[in-house]
Amino acid sequence: MVDAITGTTEECLDHYGQTIEDLYPKGSSTTTKGRDRVAEFCGVHPGTVYKWFLGENTTKVSLAYLRSLFLLAGYKVMNTENIPETLLVFRDLVIFKVLTREEAVSALGYSKSTEGNLFSVLSGTRPPSQNKLALMRQINSANKESLEKKKEKWRGTLRRVHKIRRARSSVKTEVSSNDLDVSPIAGDSDDVIEATFCSMSSLLFLLEGAGGIDEIKTKDLDQNQRSLVLKLFKLFNGLGTSIVSELGEERRSHG
Repeated sequence: MVDAITGTTEECLDHYGQTIEDLYPKGSSTTTKGRDRVAEFCGVHPGTVYKWFLGENTTKVSLAYLRSLFLLAGYKVMNTENIPETLLVFRDLVIFKVLTREEAVSALGYSKSTEGNLFSVLSGTRPPSQNKLALMRQINSANKESLEKKKEKWRGTLRRVHKIRRARSSVKTEVSSNDLDVSPIAGDSDDVIEATFCSMSSLLFLLEGAGGIDEIKTKDLDQNQRSLVLKLFKLFNGLGTSIVSELGEERRSHG
């Protein structure tokens, strides 16, 4: 397993966008699935997320949400390293809706007209005063347990994409016929199952859509490639046989 991805917010956004495109390829039934999750987290339309992935500038509000998303997903965001921990926790209180924006604005003494200043602070583009930090510490302490419960609901969902990407990065590039290795994805069984079917969907789309399978001639395959095909055949044949058997049982029971 490789180390966590490190980069600026923009670099993390580009990496996350590329990862989602890899997992949910264009033209497949799951194309928008990854973008929908980011949109739900940030409270924006999926089309907005698509524009972000294309390089469109983000607002101060969306920047705050994206930085929290990437940290929770397992990234190391470089331009958050100097942000006080107190501020990061308070930011999450707002982003995970433990506090509403209105409550956060009121608690820190901002007015409706200066709400933009709050998100400049939360995004890390404007340092908070010591007085504001003291207020944040009090509020953070009172809401610690509620925040952790909210974050836990999102943690598995957001890290799933990151785990899949890291697992792919750790696959050996040179293998022998006796040592065909693909590093497993560390995580819950649901994570592994979703990763498996995302990969299967991507592979099917590639082979059917691009006609790649028709171009493969067995006589041109080297030993490593033959071993890979046979290993996949064994895995898919076992799963397919089980499905056919279950379908047969269902037909007989309804016959």
